[in-house]
Amino acid sequence: WRMDQESFIKDLKWVDQLKLRASYGETGNDAGIGYYPYQTLYGMGYNNATEAGILFDSFGNNNLKWETQVSYDAAIEFGLFEKLTGTLEFFNKESKDLLFEVPKPISSGTESIWENIGKVSNKGLEVTLDYVLLKNKDWRWNIGLNATFLKNEVKKLPDGQKEIIDGTKKIMVGRSIYDYWLKEYAGVDPNDGAALYRFDDSVKEDGTPAQTWSDTDGRIIGDEKFTTSQAKAKYHYAGSAIPDVYGGINMGVKYKAFELTTVFSYALGGKIYNSSYQSLMSVGAYGAAMHSDIKNRWQKAGDVTNTPRLDGSKSSDFNAQSDRWLISSDFISMKSLSLGYNIPKSIYSNTGIRNARVSISGENLFLINALQGMDTQQSYNGIINNAHIPARSWTFGLNVSF
Repeated sequence: WRMDQESFIKDLKWVDQLKLRASYGETGNDAGIGYYPYQTLYGMGYNNATEAGILFDSFGNNNLKWETQVSYDAAIEFGLFEKLTGTLEFFNKESKDLLFEVPKPISSGTESIWENIGKVSNKGLEVTLDYVLLKNKDWRWNIGLNATFLKNEVKKLPDGQKEIIDGTKKIMVGRSIYDYWLKEYAGVDPNDGAALYRFDDSVKEDGTPAQTWSDTDGRIIGDEKFTTSQAKAKYHYAGSAIPDVYGGINMGVKYKAFELTTVFSYALGGKIYNSSYQSLMSVGAYGAAMHSDIKNRWQKAGDVTNTPRLDGSKSSDFNAQSDRWLISSDFISMKSLSLGYNIPKSIYSNTGIRNARVSISGENLFLINALQGMDTQQSYNGIINNAHIPARSWTFGLNVSF
């Protein structure tokens, strides 16, 4: 609806553009499940001496169907005072009949089976703004910002399925598929340098304790129970891989024949599970590289640190999968910078050249985040492993048209 064309808006001189829009659509998806998930398959070549043999490989599911993604959005686009333009957009994308490998008991003969397990929604707000800071005969200076606020939520799981634990995540109704489910790391015992975890004092459905307390690996500090055994650690939701807000910033400056443009990207409020850092802080292998943070380890009674003592025999307890390896995913990165100069036509007016321009541009010029060398943008699910940050590059150019 072009509201700016209506009679009650036309006379408002400070309104350059005003538009409401909405859309709705549905798409299907079956990516990532292979060609034959509906068939029960067997593997060949498992012979017993000269007797031919086959082995059960996977269960099929004749009830499989495509995921359905239903998307709708509503937005307002505006331009005001010949300086500010922007868009405010609410969006909601619901995916139902999701395709997942659902874990099964070993007694069933398979570890998992593909099923349509439920519904997930992704909804949020996108904001795009562009403001002209300066504009005259010689100068034009504008800055733009876009921001996305996203909420992911599981709406439904298969009947009888309360939860699905998938690596560092636990999928439950009302939670995000990007919420971390990890053991709760509590630091280092200053007396002996052992890694501490919050003790799992929960009770099972039959009323029995989930874990058995032991004076050998148990620690009581104040009124709280801790343990040095990662097997007895308490799990908890420990944040999300989805940032609170993410987006980009761009700026353009033009002065006569010179043009400068920059593009930044950023994210605030999310977390990364850094398995690369975890492996570099482990002492369970010989001849492997170690992170410089290992210098901050516990070394004598009374040391206050977050890094346990060096003890290869305790590596599985000291370096277990836990929220110790969650690192802030906050970052700002200069994705590109470009400087161009339009060569005056008076210089080549008699050469048959219509336009000429020289430029220099750079990509991935810097990245500021919580841990040097960490590629914050490697994976949307927050799991990163042995990846280099994007390479910095420079490009020089000369564009000529005849």
